[in-house]
Amino acid sequence: MGLGAAAFPRPLPFSLKKLTLERLPKLENVWNEDPHGILSVQHLQLVIVEKCKCLTSVFPASVAKDLEKLVVKDCEGLMEIVAEDNADPRGANLDLMFPCPCVRSLKLQGLPKFKYFYYCSLQCDMFQTPTEDGKLTSNLQCLSLGEKGLEMIKRGEFQRNFLHKLQVLTVGFHIGSDEFPYEILQLAPNIEKLVVCDGSFKEIFCFDSLNVDEAGLLLQLKVLCLDSLPELVSIGLENSSIQPLLGNLETLEVIGCSSLKDLVPSTVSFSNLTYLQVERCNNLRHLFASSTARSLGQLKRMEIKRCEEIVVSKEGDESHEDEIIFPQLNCLKLEELRKLRSFYKGSLLSFPSLEELSVMECAWMETLCPGTLKADKLVQLQLDRYLYEREESSDAIKLENDLNSTMREAFREKD
Repeated sequence: MGLGAAAFPRPLPFSLKKLTLERLPKLENVWNEDPHGILSVQHLQLVIVEKCKCLTSVFPASVAKDLEKLVVKDCEGLMEIVAEDNADPRGANLDLMFPCPCVRSLKLQGLPKFKYFYYCSLQCDMFQTPTEDGKLTSNLQCLSLGEKGLEMIKRGEFQRNFLHKLQVLTVGFHIGSDEFPYEILQLAPNIEKLVVCDGSFKEIFCFDSLNVDEAGLLLQLKVLCLDSLPELVSIGLENSSIQPLLGNLETLEVIGCSSLKDLVPSTVSFSNLTYLQVERCNNLRHLFASSTARSLGQLKRMEIKRCEEIVVSKEGDESHEDEIIFPQLNCLKLEELRKLRSFYKGSLLSFPSLEELSVMECAWMETLCPGTLKADKLVQLQLDRYLYEREESSDAIKLENDLNSTMREAFREKD
């Protein structure tokens, strides 16, 4: 495939905004030597390229000026994203500019030969963004990096302020060190969402043992997602340098971390957490201690799926404080927790705002709490195939006021 000049005296205007190239193993060029030949494609906003193993570059600099989102995955021969545009009559100017000034989302993954985002022979072999009076001009807000991208950052192929506007950062690759690449966090101090996936990291936050200037690090972080990290044994949220970020954290997702035994120690508290999801953590015995549970005053939704053992552990003899209240929780889902017998073993468990409760495929489940269980606002209860609702209907069983009795009876019938 190639778009050539042929006999056309002028390029034809073409308002293409989205381009997707997938599974084209023989594709070598998207544009030939003259990108201004047959078609003038100046308004591309979204480009997705996947599994094109012979492709060495994606597009020339002149084509990328309106690009907003770029995804390039699993292209074995790709060496650069933006090729030098020698045919552009404005080439001397373009060569000195950042070729994608509008890009806000960038994902690069599975590119074993990747060397440069943009190589400019007239400037240098480093991917740089223009600045004016020291002000940042890059609009990049979302960035997804694999091993090659991280190597570029470590080599200094980005200006230090290039990632300062970054809001969402995804770091993921299948091979490499078990040590998390902290350099990227220092270059992106304002990220609000951090996704770490598909890695062999054993601990995420262990700044105390490293020579890292953590002052002000991740203070804007609101969402933390950990996915498919089979070697992870500790998130590291108990480290003193991480404590300040916990006050702003609103969402925590931990998925597919099969070596993790404890989510957080008892010293950790989450004052602003509103959403918690834990899934496919098969060695997890305790989600958190009761002291941590008491700090979840803002939690609104909790989903625990395909994990083991109990969810909230009772610590020692705390008879004077043997109760837990989730004041804002309105949705609780427990699914495929085959060894779970109860949610909390203390004397009182209260959900004053709970409206939706789902307990599915929890074979050993007896009740949420052996003591007093309060959920006065509960309007819907799903227990496997049984649906209970506060109002009578043809599709549901009427939900009585005594939630403990309802659950015990349902689980006895199931046995």
